[in-house]
Amino acid sequence: MKRGEWGWATGCALTLLLAAWVSGSGPISAFTTPTLSEPTEDEFGELVEGDTGDNRMGGVDAGRTAEASDAVVAFVAWTLRVLLVVIVVVVAALLMAAILRRLRRDPVTPKEEVEAPVLPDVLLAGLRESEAQLDRGTSEEAVINAWLTLERTALEVGIPDDASRTPSELVAAVLGEYDVDRPSIDRLASLYREARFSVHPIGEGHREAARESLKRVRQELTRPLMAMGGSRPE
Repeated sequence: MKRGEWGWATGCALTLLLAAWVSGSGPISAFTTPTLSEPTEDEFGELVEGDTGDNRMGGVDAGRTAEASDAVVAFVAWTLRVLLVVIVVVVAALLMAAILRRLRRDPVTPKEEVEAPVLPDVLLAGLRESEAQLDRGTSEEAVINAWLTLERTALEVGIPDDASRTPSELVAAVLGEYDVDRPSIDRLASLYREARFSVHPIGEGHREAARESLKRVRQELTRPLMAMGGSRPE
């Protein structure tokens, strides 16, 4: 969940907790009328009786005022409770809608499911280009360029830890994902190093050895391609 969504969900939870606390706390003290106790003789001495008629009228007015005040307090408390219920319902509805939206999102397709039918075709195209390099230039140039084409193809395909591998290791790792014959890959790598770094001449035998190794690699790669419904190699 993203940071903004976490904050929004936390706010919703706090609102629900606040509403539950207020609902269970009884009448709201800010709108309740304090009850005054009757004075006693111990506190003020003897009570002085005034005119009984005035006292009776004053008592009636005080009673009406108290009743009106209680009615206002009850109305305000009821209104606040209704508002809290509405807030709780709205927050719950929004939270449920967010959960449903997340559940309805399309599941993320694993990388293997996306790339498995495509990668063999990509590799086959790279192998064909590598074989085509063997028909160009001198034997030394042909062997070197054929391997470099494989390296570029492996980099294009990639694997999760390709940054920690040498180019030769990357080629072997990528082709190894499809059970390609490892000795053929090693033979190609050895021919490349010999053509690139040796001082003796590279002849047609090296070119043909590289061609045979590439052909074997392509045949090995064809099996998983056909099993996954890929195109038949030419």
